[in-house]
Amino acid sequence: MRRFFIWGLGLAAVVLALASLGLLALPAVEAAPSMAPPLQGDSPCVPDVDKWANPPVILLGETVDITLTVRAVCAGERFPLHIVLVLDGSGSMAGSPSQQMKQAAAGLIRGLEMDLYPATKVGVVEFNTTARTLSQLTNEENRAIGAINRIGAAGGTRIDAGIQEGIKVLRQGRGNEKDITEVMVVLSDGGNNDGCNPVLQAARQARGQGILMIAICVGSGCDEQCMRQVASSPRYYFRAESAGALQGVFQQIRDRILNINLKKLVVKDTLSEFMRYIPESADPEQASPSDPSQWLQWEDVYIPKDGVTYTLKVQPLVAGYMPTNEEAWGEFTDNKGRSKEWYFPIPWVTVLQPNPLVTPETPPPTPTITPSPTPTITPSPTITPSPTITPTPRPKPIYLPILLREHCEKWAYYPDVALVLDMSTSMNYPPENPKLGQVLDSAKYFLTLMQFEADPDVPGRHAQATVAGFNSTAWIQQGLSNNRGALLGAVDNLPGGMKQGTRLDLALNIGVEALASPQHKPENQKIMIVLTDGLPNWVPPAEDGTMETTVIRAADAAKQQGITVYTIGVGVDDPEADLVWRINGWLLTQCAGPLPGAFYQSPTGDDLRDIYDAIWSKIDPCDGRHDWGNPWPPTPQPSMP
Repeated sequence: MRRFFIWGLGLAAVVLALASLGLLALPAVEAAPSMAPPLQGDSPCVPDVDKWANPPVILLGETVDITLTVRAVCAGERFPLHIVLVLDGSGSMAGSPSQQMKQAAAGLIRGLEMDLYPATKVGVVEFNTTARTLSQLTNEENRAIGAINRIGAAGGTRIDAGIQEGIKVLRQGRGNEKDITEVMVVLSDGGNNDGCNPVLQAARQARGQGILMIAICVGSGCDEQCMRQVASSPRYYFRAESAGALQGVFQQIRDRILNINLKKLVVKDTLSEFMRYIPESADPEQASPSDPSQWLQWEDVYIPKDGVTYTLKVQPLVAGYMPTNEEAWGEFTDNKGRSKEWYFPIPWVTVLQPNPLVTPETPPPTPTITPSPTPTITPSPTITPSPTITPTPRPKPIYLPILLREHCEKWAYYPDVALVLDMSTSMNYPPENPKLGQVLDSAKYFLTLMQFEADPDVPGRHAQATVAGFNSTAWIQQGLSNNRGALLGAVDNLPGGMKQGTRLDLALNIGVEALASPQHKPENQKIMIVLTDGLPNWVPPAEDGTMETTVIRAADAAKQQGITVYTIGVGVDDPEADLVWRINGWLLTQCAGPLPGAFYQSPTGDDLRDIYDAIWSKIDPCDGRHDWGNPWPPTPQPSMP
C-alpha cells in the first residue's frame, strides 16, 4: 500500500508547484507532525484496511465524510484466556437482580467451552463492603459456576476493592504461561462508597498490567460516568437498564473476548493542507491531539476479528481535484506481541466552485421588420368594353422532367466507430430499474445497425467498431473489429470493470487511442460516441481550476484527429437534481462536434434507441433516403478510394 502514499505526495507536489507559480492560491496551514516510522513488522496477521471519502464530488464550502476501516486476518490460533468476574454482592442487588446476574454470568462461563480449551480459565471475586475471592482461576466449569452461586447480597459497595482483588487473582494465575489475554469483568449497580477516584486508580493499575477492563453498569443507581472510565475503551463499556438485560450483555462480552486477535491498534491520519478538520467530528474520539487541526490519532486495545471503523469530517479549502489527506498510517500488535505497519489508500475528491457555469449568451432576437405600407393605386379609367370575341382554346399543362443530380455513394460512408460507455457505479441507479441495463441494450442495438459484412460492390469495404469503458480509469474492452459477436460480447462484459469515478477526459482519450488502431481503415470515417450518466469527477483540474477545461481539451484533441464526436448524457441538466441523475449539458455540447447537434440527452435512458437511430442516420445518410428538403450529397464529397 506504500504506492498510494508516494503517488499522493507526487500529486500534492504538483499542486504546490502551481501555488508557487501563482496559479493557485492556497490558505496558510500549520505544519503537520513528523510521519510514521518506515514499514516493518513480523506479525503473520495481514491488515485488511480501506479508506474512502463520501461524497466524492462536492461544492466548495460543503464537508466530506472520511471513513477508515481496519481489521486483521490472522491464523486461527486461540491463545490462553484468563477471565476474572468481579461481581457486585452489595445489599442493593438483593432478590431478583442478584439471581439474574448469577444466571447471566453462568451463561458466559458455559459459552467459553472450557472443556475444549484447557488454556481458558475463569476466576470469581465478590465485592460489597470488602472484597473476597470465591474461586481462583480454574478450567473447571462447574467449580466456576458454583462460586458464582455463592455470591450474596448485603453490605455496601467497594468497587475499588473488587478490582484490586481481581488483579491478585490474575497475577497468581499467570505462572509460566506466555501470551495470555487477561480480562476483568466488573459489574456494579451503584456508586462506590469512597467515590470514583479510588475506582479509577485501581482500574489504571489493572490496565497498566495489560488487563482488558470490561465495565457493566446496571440500573439507574449506577455511577455511569465512573464506570465508563473503568473500561479499557468505549467498546468495552456496557449499560444494562435492569438486571433482566444482563443475559444479552454477557452474551456480547463472550463473543467479543473470544474473537480478539489484536492487543493494540494505532491509526494516525495527517490531513492534506487543503483540508480543514471539523472539530469534534471524530468518531470514536481521537486519543491525540486534544485539539486536532491537521492530524489526529486513534489508539485502541483488544480489537475483535470483525475490526473497527473510524470516521471524521473535513472541509476543503480550495476548489479542484485533491487528496483528502497527506497520509494515513497504522500499526497493530497481535496477541503474541508481534507488530505490523501499513499505509491506507488516499481518497481524492472533486471540489466545484458554487458559482454556476458561464454558458454562452443567447443571441439577441432578430428585430421584427415593420412591413412597408401598401401603396394606394389609383384605379385606371373605365374602358368601354370591346365586342365579345370567341376565346382561343387554353392549352393543357405540359409536364417536363426535372433532373436532380443527387446521388449517395454508400462506399463513402463506412465508419470506424468507438463506443465509449460510462461504467461508474451510478449506473446501478435507481436500484429498482438500473440505468445500466438500458445503456447496454441500446449499445448492442446500435451495433446491429452497422454493416460489418464486406460490401459486394466495393470489395474490402465494411464498417468496424471498438468498445471501451470508463470510470476513474478507462480501458478498451474490444479493439476495432467487424466481428459482431465479439463486439456484442464486449458490451456485455463492460460491467466487470465498474467502479467509482467519471473521468470524461480519459473517456475521450481512450476513444482516440482505440481509433488509432492499426486496424483502422484510412478510408473509413472516424466516429466516437461517448455516453455518460453524470457530472465529471476525479478529473485533474486545468490551470484555471476547472475540470471542464481539461475535458474540453481532450475533446478538441480528438476532433483534431479527424474524429467526429457524439455525446449522450443520461440524466437531467439541472443543478437542483439528485447527483446520480445530474449531467452537464453545456460541457457535453462543447465536447460534441464538429457537426452541429451532436449532443443528445436522455433524461431516463428510455429513449436511447431513438438517439442511436438519429446518430446512425447522420453517420450513414444513405440509410432511408430520400429527404427532399436536404440537398445531396454534402459538400465537399469524400474522394473515391
